[in-house]
Amino acid sequence: MKLFSLSGLQTSARALFLAAAYEHINENFVVLCDDEDTGVYFYNDLKKVIQEVYYYPVTKKNDISTTILRTEVLNLLVTEKKCFLVTTIDALQENIPNKSSVILAGNHTSKL
Repeated sequence: MKLFSLSGLQTSARALFLAAAYEHINENFVVLCDDEDTGVYFYNDLKKVIQEVYYYPVTKKNDISTTILRTEVLNLLVTEKKCFLVTTIDALQENIPNKSSVILAGNHTSKL
């Protein structure tokens, strides 16, 4: 795994630069954003040029859709050979649900 910091590029130029690098490098990419707004904006820019980009969100209280999305992204990371993940530090600091609290059935996720 190689870590690097990207500076000097403005707005969508960051996403376009990393999208070009992603197309030429056969490895997973993970981008950590400072906050959720920045992460979603960056993800939307990338989604226009990369098909296999995923967003790993912060869990919102009483919102099962973010729990489902988080679970789907984790499953994709295990099964995909190459993908691009955009997330925030806060999202990575959250606990991952264990198997007893989440049942996976195809594309449906239920919380017990």
